[in-house]
Amino acid sequence: MIIITFWLLPEVYKAEKRMGTLRLIWTLTYLLTIIPGIIYCIAIYLLSVFSPDFGFGIAKYVGMTGWVVGLVIINYLKQEGEPDRMIAGSIRIPNKVWPVIVLVFFVFLAPGASFILNLSAALLGFVYVDEKFSKYFTLSEETVNKLEEKDWLKWLTKSSNFVSIDSSGIYLPINNAPSDNHHTITPNTNAGGSFPGAGVRLGS
Repeated sequence: MIIITFWLLPEVYKAEKRMGTLRLIWTLTYLLTIIPGIIYCIAIYLLSVFSPDFGFGIAKYVGMTGWVVGLVIINYLKQEGEPDRMIAGSIRIPNKVWPVIVLVFFVFLAPGASFILNLSAALLGFVYVDEKFSKYFTLSEETVNKLEEKDWLKWLTKSSNFVSIDSSGIYLPINNAPSDNHHTITPNTNAGGSFPGAGVRLGS
């Protein structure tokens, strides 16, 4: 569970910088918690109907692996131009392949993880990335802007660590803008140097 927590924190940080604080809260609460929970309850009910011996309350799941799986898919499939991941400094893993590795790990290898919940979170992560369907599951920028102006959310929106929807996902490139007050250096033709750029002796 500790490993899952340390894995979750950087993914939450990257997602917040990319989508803003309020949209991240909505994504974690609605897209990666409520909907997978509903899918899980329906799946367990169907399993109990067709397989009465399955029963409820037998499985016990720990951690927030569904959040990790969903956020990894959202973060890495949305990235463009980012360097590939390196494992042990020698094995290169493309960014598009990394979410699949994480999904396989948490679905099949992580102890105490729910196959149904993780698979649901993974599918919803792919839905979030797909622009055709994401509009039905995420908040629009107009809605988020209206929420950020609400008085009952001032305690959150005025926080120093709050990331607004207007400033999320903005990375300003470093450009050396040309200056109008530039100086033109003209070579000294009177200098007696034998090559361009030769120094001039003081006092000469």
